[in-house]
Amino acid sequence: MKNFDLNLLRVFDAIIRERNVLRAGDAVSLSPSAVSHALSRLRALLNDELFVRTVAGMEPTVRALEMAPLVCDALVTIERAVGSKQFNPGTTDRQFCIAATDYMTAVVLPHFLRAMAILAPHASVTVLPASRIDLTTQIDVGRVEAALGSFSGFVAVRVEGRTRSI
Repeated sequence: MKNFDLNLLRVFDAIIRERNVLRAGDAVSLSPSAVSHALSRLRALLNDELFVRTVAGMEPTVRALEMAPLVCDALVTIERAVGSKQFNPGTTDRQFCIAATDYMTAVVLPHFLRAMAILAPHASVTVLPASRIDLTTQIDVGRVEAALGSFSGFVAVRVEGRTRSI
């Protein structure tokens, strides 16, 4: 880890979101060749294929699927640590993590993502399955910006760095 290049995690995150080397490269402003080289370096460092090329795109291995939410969390944390305090949706390239139930992912999220593409064209969204994570903790520590769905017993909103249950 001493000489680990954190940019490799940005590439990993782009590939996990896009499942395509060309689109991943566009997302992180790298050529497809540079993305492939970065993926090769990461594969060697982690001793895992991470992604397998299929006709449907780049399919993640079990290890890649296990890493994905942790890498997302790490990138969000780094962005918060060094990112600008003034938020401008038109220019932000921030990555947002949203937890959503299957229903919300299928019905609401497509409309939300279309609106985001207009209002925040350079931002990216990672969607995590709401059923697999402890939402209260993830929202409280700021790893998840929003949770979409019907959840028993609580609604939590994070405002100005504090989580409020409704």
